Amino acid sequence: MFTDRFLRRSDRSAASNTAKLCKPILLAALAAVFLVISGTQVCKAQDGTFPLPTTPPPTGLQAPLPAAAKSVRYPANADASSPTLASILGDKATKPIDIQQAVAIALYTNRTLALAEEALLSAQGHTAETKSALNPTVGSSYTATQLNQGTSVNLGGQNITIVNATQQQFGVQATLPLDISGLLHAATSQAKFMEISTRLDINRARNQIVLEVKSAFYDSLRARALLEVAQEALKNSLARQSDAQKRLDAGVVAPYDLQRAATDVASSQLQLISAKNQVSQSLYALKNAIGIDLSSPLSITDAGATQTPPGVIEPDKGPITPPRSASDQPVILDETVRARVKPIIVTDPMPPLPDYRALLTDALATRPEILEAEASISAAKMNITLARRSRYPTLGLVVGGTYTPNVAGFGAQSTAGSAVLSLNVPLIDGGVEKARMTQARANVAQAITEKRIAVDTITFEMESAYQTLRIARDSLAVANESVALAKEAFRLARVRYTAGVTSQAGLSPLLEVTDAQTALTQAESNQVNALYNYNNARSKVDKAVGRYAFVFNSGKEPTFVGFPAPPSAKALGKKTGAP
Repeated sequence: MFTDRFLRRSDRSAASNTAKLCKPILLAALAAVFLVISGTQVCKAQDGTFPLPTTPPPTGLQAPLPAAAKSVRYPANADASSPTLASILGDKATKPIDIQQAVAIALYTNRTLALAEEALLSAQGHTAETKSALNPTVGSSYTATQLNQGTSVNLGGQNITIVNATQQQFGVQATLPLDISGLLHAATSQAKFMEISTRLDINRARNQIVLEVKSAFYDSLRARALLEVAQEALKNSLARQSDAQKRLDAGVVAPYDLQRAATDVASSQLQLISAKNQVSQSLYALKNAIGIDLSSPLSITDAGATQTPPGVIEPDKGPITPPRSASDQPVILDETVRARVKPIIVTDPMPPLPDYRALLTDALATRPEILEAEASISAAKMNITLARRSRYPTLGLVVGGTYTPNVAGFGAQSTAGSAVLSLNVPLIDGGVEKARMTQARANVAQAITEKRIAVDTITFEMESAYQTLRIARDSLAVANESVALAKEAFRLARVRYTAGVTSQAGLSPLLEVTDAQTALTQAESNQVNALYNYNNARSKVDKAVGRYAFVFNSGKEPTFVGFPAPPSAKALGKKTGAP
């Protein structure tokens, strides 16, 4: 009993001493916790969630709209093809461009904007033509009439000619329209309103183009950032595989762990392949949005592109504790442009292989869209010829005959024949020819721009189909290996679990088997998708090249089913060297 009492007294003494020693430590820990909590009030709310900014988000102009990279050309001088970056920026084309430069280039060369400007030129020509109907016109004419015979009468032995067999007439006519009904003025007003509408469409196009270019630019930056994430994930998976191999060699882990790590590497490799494709595709989409040649090399930088809104902490700077204001409210941080010591540069990680250029050449020579555009250009050029010839003289020949059974009078004939040759020469047309020429040139420019759009659209489709085929091929190769690895990992997990159940040693928990089964199911699903993605990609390449467009079975199809082969350049009205 004494011993027990002594031990209890000793325990109490030890506990008291321990409490005395721990009390300062506990107080310090509590103080530290208090300081941490009080110091991070800006980052943590009372309910444990992260507080959101309380002020409205900035809605002012994100950045000033830059001027066009080069002086805008006259709308009738349309580009037959999208310019390269070097033709616009010169020596600066080798350097990465920022978001403002991308917008400036688009404002110079974007196809949609070019179409809107050409439509305005056509509308201006239509307005001028309508107004010319109110102007006076002057023309001259010459008429020669040859009858089968003249008409004469004999009076008192003297032959008097009543109608000559050959007759000539010269005339000059001046016309001044008198618009008493207001029809011509109404038509002119309508044309002016249509011109205003087309001019406003340029403003609409500019507004939309800036958004599309910026969105494509941010998509490229996003794809590059996600590529970094995928590269880091693969790096970590490879590190885990290396660690598993070392531990397996040391006899610390089972072969299952190495197989599982290898499966993770295959999955990360698939994600990396997809991420590279996204970067490549996003850069092509950006070039397409800007309106430059899709084969033109392009690299971009994120310098000045991204901003952090007020009250939002940047992830790379970590939690911060700004000073308190007098009202004990968090101080709102000013909006700042993210500045990097070394800006991120985005380049294409998957440039096309050498055989891509041959495929693209075949596509541009075969696709019906290109041939259709060339025929439209030839048709539009004929409008120029028609407009120019409206000032040319016109010549007409009329041949006729009459029969009068009850003829009467001096020298009358029951039958008569005539041939009338008339020549009309317009002297002053009131400006009709000039107005029609303006419209015709605008129509040609629009047709050329439409072909340029078709070329860029098919080029983008061809590139996308080709890159998709490459990705599908590589993904199928990795997916097949991944299935083999996942099957082996599942087999090992089953063996370990079965052995554990038999020996009751618990070599492998059921969760490990379930995880292996999930990984195997995912790997098999990826393999199925990769197989059919590859075969579907082959079909997309064939379509992009145009291999299905001119394939006929019998060779005797009627004319309304299309051409059995691409029409010749002569049939399309395309001269050698013509756009």
